[in-house]
Amino acid sequence: MALLLTIESQISALTQLFTLTGGNLTWTNTSNWLTNNYCSWFGVTCDQNENVVKLILRNNGLTNRIPEDIFQLVYLQELDLSENVFFTRIPAQICELTNCKQILLNKNNIQNEIPQCMCQMQNLEVLDVSNNNISGYLPNCMSQTIYANCNNIHNEISYKLANMTEIDVRCNTHITNCDDAQLNNNGVTLCGEHKCEETCENTQPNLMCKTHYSYSDLGYYVHEDHIAEFLKSAEYTGI
Repeated sequence: MALLLTIESQISALTQLFTLTGGNLTWTNTSNWLTNNYCSWFGVTCDQNENVVKLILRNNGLTNRIPEDIFQLVYLQELDLSENVFFTRIPAQICELTNCKQILLNKNNIQNEIPQCMCQMQNLEVLDVSNNNISGYLPNCMSQTIYANCNNIHNEISYKLANMTEIDVRCNTHITNCDDAQLNNNGVTLCGEHKCEETCENTQPNLMCKTHYSYSDLGYYVHEDHIAEFLKSAEYTGI
């Protein structure tokens, strides 16, 4: 019974996502959506128990807002809603996706702060919220890798972030101590102007820098822009 309820809640969450983000009106690819086999819906990947473990809807015409019901996808490990057109904040309910390893929300029009409750997402390895309109403070508890470049973040880089693998906060003109921030374990801190643009005048989603990741043997997701830096660091440390 519990398994059935979990499956029903996942279908409900996906249906809400489709309905509230444009669905048949704005989505580029709607293949199989709302048919009986939800595991065959475009962008949805299920495991052997028919639980949704990946949701990849990059650049697919989603709009409006990220539905709060998304938290019902409790088995989700990878969420990619990048390069769409959302006009809202990141819902706090996203923090309940405690199995998620990678969340990509870059190149949207997401506003307000990154929810502090994301500190509770102990399995999260990569968070990409670059090229949005996020303001306020960077949570000082994030782990592994965060890409927050081209936003309106204005706090200092906290010493509590020192164990991260990479922080990218370029094109955030109000961060005061980025150049002085030091990460342990040869982590990478990126400051200043955005690498893909000569200036930071436009921080909206038409900044179409490529954003792709590869999973290294060490268990890290590495941004394609920094593969060379990562390999150099690995060679230097004898990894």
